[in-house]
Amino acid sequence: VTKPENRTEITEALKENNFIAHIVVHRNRRRTFNATVSFIAPNVLIGAGHSFRERWYTKVRKIELFIGQRNENGENVYIEKYVFSRDEIKFWVDPIFQKKGSPDFDFALVSLPKNIVSNYFKMNTFEKVKNEIETVRINGYPGDKGNKALWTKKTSAQNVTVKENVLLYDMFTYTGDSGAPIWSRLKSTYYLLGVHGTGNYRNGSCNAGIRLTSKRIKLIEKFINKNKSK
Repeated sequence: VTKPENRTEITEALKENNFIAHIVVHRNRRRTFNATVSFIAPNVLIGAGHSFRERWYTKVRKIELFIGQRNENGENVYIEKYVFSRDEIKFWVDPIFQKKGSPDFDFALVSLPKNIVSNYFKMNTFEKVKNEIETVRINGYPGDKGNKALWTKKTSAQNVTVKENVLLYDMFTYTGDSGAPIWSRLKSTYYLLGVHGTGNYRNGSCNAGIRLTSKRIKLIEKFINKNKSK
């Protein structure tokens, strides 16, 4: 967690909020992990690698997916809920993160057995849009707010630093925001620019998330095309 808090709770059923879901990853030994994921295709999610990274003692058993969750008149509500067993889903964790746990490669892809949404984030690189956008946002389900409500954070595009594999930024984050989309809107298009991974990058000076590069976008598109729901 870094920088002063600058979060706002989502209370409206805005279009982009339905691209984002709260996920509970159930592992063996009755362990659970709360995180955030985003839709990048009707049946494909992108999130943090550490949300899905498996070891022999932390195998994923099932996932619970809460879509469109928000606070409405003081109550936490969501549009839809799904539960999928490990056998029903396919997921891919960046091999470098799987092996070394490096925050520079902390992302994962998950394909669901059926199409869930019709609208989702389009992918782009920050470099291509940075001169046309004013703000960059992260929307997630932070644990200090109970993982049940969607909160948004924003910063100026000028405050985002581009590194080889990650984006660095000053937006306040908390456990549960793992996997949250780093995104921006350009005209009528919602672009996913990266995936939030840590609030303690390297020396702990800032938040960071993997950035979408042209190479990564091609890899992700290949995964989407290979795992389209029939």
